[in-house]
Amino acid sequence: MRKILEFSLFFLLLSNPALAVEKIKWIEKTIEVETDEINPTLAKKDLIEKATVKASEDMIKDIIGEAKFSRNRTLIESNVIKRSARYVPFTRPGDLVALPNKGFRLSVNLRISQDDLQSLLLENGLFYESDSTPILLPVVTITDKIGGRSYGWWQEMDPKKIDLAKISRSIESGLKNSFWKNNFYVLRPQSMHYQDLLPSDSNHSFFSFSSSNLDWSAIAGQWNAQILLLGGMDINKSTQRSDAYLIGLHFSATQVLNGRSIAEVTRQYETDGGRMDLVVEQKLREVLDSVCSDLASQVLEAWQKGTIGSSVFRMTVNGRVPLPMQNVVKDAIRQQVREVKNVSERLIAANQLVLEVDTQLTPKEFQNKAPKITMPGYVLTAEDANDKEVTYKFSKERP
Repeated sequence: MRKILEFSLFFLLLSNPALAVEKIKWIEKTIEVETDEINPTLAKKDLIEKATVKASEDMIKDIIGEAKFSRNRTLIESNVIKRSARYVPFTRPGDLVALPNKGFRLSVNLRISQDDLQSLLLENGLFYESDSTPILLPVVTITDKIGGRSYGWWQEMDPKKIDLAKISRSIESGLKNSFWKNNFYVLRPQSMHYQDLLPSDSNHSFFSFSSSNLDWSAIAGQWNAQILLLGGMDINKSTQRSDAYLIGLHFSATQVLNGRSIAEVTRQYETDGGRMDLVVEQKLREVLDSVCSDLASQVLEAWQKGTIGSSVFRMTVNGRVPLPMQNVVKDAIRQQVREVKNVSERLIAANQLVLEVDTQLTPKEFQNKAPKITMPGYVLTAEDANDKEVTYKFSKERP
């Protein structure tokens, strides 16, 4: 009965290639290995294990690169390859071939789930786009909307803003502590007097500028920061109580490379009644860790997924793409261009499919890396590429 079911599944996949590609995402490899073991039973077991290790190593090197594999070999062997059953659901050994002197040779066919392997690498911190510690620059403004005051670390200190500067320093420390738990490094420009490192021109002191007047991407680039932490805190009167206040915390994490937002947190809290500086400080102490930790978690997730450093461009597929093949096309792109993080539809027309591709590659680099993308019975062939878009032709594959 089991064999009948296996053959039924086999012929079902043959008759419906779209189902095969979409529902079962695997890569098949055939590995040939040898052993000195003279006992056939032990030899076969040893050879299947060797083939699994070899196939795993090859796949992992393809995903993270030779250099990163070498640096993390011990971790990979203990935490990934030893759990190969998670991503190698099927092995089919051939016949043992006796070697002339002693031992055996064996050819092993393995079916490997690339998604499950990448997931396991991700769990062990091995699927990041960079090994270096991410650096973040906070650009935080504290605004007292009741008194019409504001303060940012890049501004010259005013004795009338001491309370706002104290809040700014607390937020800076909160961000640093929360991100450090995820091995991210937040610069402390207020505590370390980074304002002394900023430029000024002949007509204006640097401190006279607001945050919106400055090219923060250029400034962050000078300090090797990959991410800007933008936002701050607003202080308003409570609408419910005359002696209380509303504090609004709003932060976003934006990539320096392309200005793309990867995380955002917005919260509003009401203080207890009392003197503004005291009750605002008390409420901030209560909620700051939670807000900063939420932002840090979102940035970590983006980092792990490889979103940081990536950008989005348009991919136009000319030709009639049957509905069952549209997901097949997206899966083929993800599987055959490793740098692609996500593919989603933007327009489906009778003779055109427009996709949005999330990748660290530029359109031209994408085209050079994948002049053809194949799938069962069909092929995508590159036609054109510019700075914002790549164009492919969808057609049946010639025999």
